[in-house]
Amino acid sequence: MGMLPNGMSASFAAILAQSFSVFRRNILQILVVAAVIALFSSIIESSLVGAMARVTANLPVNTEQPLETGTGIIINEDGSSRDLQEDINQRSDSVIRQLREDQALQVFFILLPRILFTYVAMAILSFLAMIYFFILALQSDMKPDWGQVFDRLPPLLFPMMGLYIWIFIRSFTWIPILGIFTSIYYFPRFALSNVLLAEQRKGIRESARQSMRLSRGYWLTIFAHGVLVAIALGISLSILSVVAQTVGALTLSILGILFLNTFVNYLGIAVGTVYMTLLSKSILKEVMARKA
Repeated sequence: MGMLPNGMSASFAAILAQSFSVFRRNILQILVVAAVIALFSSIIESSLVGAMARVTANLPVNTEQPLETGTGIIINEDGSSRDLQEDINQRSDSVIRQLREDQALQVFFILLPRILFTYVAMAILSFLAMIYFFILALQSDMKPDWGQVFDRLPPLLFPMMGLYIWIFIRSFTWIPILGIFTSIYYFPRFALSNVLLAEQRKGIRESARQSMRLSRGYWLTIFAHGVLVAIALGISLSILSVVAQTVGALTLSILGILFLNTFVNYLGIAVGTVYMTLLSKSILKEVMARKA
């Protein structure tokens, strides 16, 4: 903790407490939204799993290939020797592995459109959940109201999507390997942009530019908060995922396992989104107070 800014640990604890306070007040909405989106997501994913199983079962398999056997010794060029049957087994294993790889490629190309649809659909569902939880955090001082959240949701969808796409391109995150380092730098700089877009009704580029400007001096604070909450969520979700998989296995259903795992992940998205939104609001409040 010594390398963090002064007051960072208290601020982390305070914002974490606020996040769980928002979570408790809106527990019904969060659970329902997480469950509904997890259900849709798990149905789509389980459909893909079923399609893979059907395609794999229908692939032609050569079951009439004779099993090679042999006895004797093979002399290598260097004078060493090896058992003939062992050599045959190794070559057979290599052939089997190649057949399985070829089968996997066939399944992939046959199901490629469905795979793309699945990932796009799940990305959209995750985005919808994140925006919903984001709005809940924006209204943290207000009484929970389904109607108000749903009223704010449609107008924010496309601007927020445009903002995230613009940040993704602007931060060069799409560049292999290098993108990892640029995203580490730009993530804290753009962390305030979504709140600015939603609260101050600024455009996409203006929100991003203002976030870059207002986050000066807060890079380490935002980065440290992000790392701490990621670690806390990672540990918590790992434990809950084990529980979810155990309970899901009792249902003897792929859909049950997928649903519980996805539901746990969306709860994590809820906590993380609420936390980072409250952090952004607190930094903006501090910046505005300094200017006043």
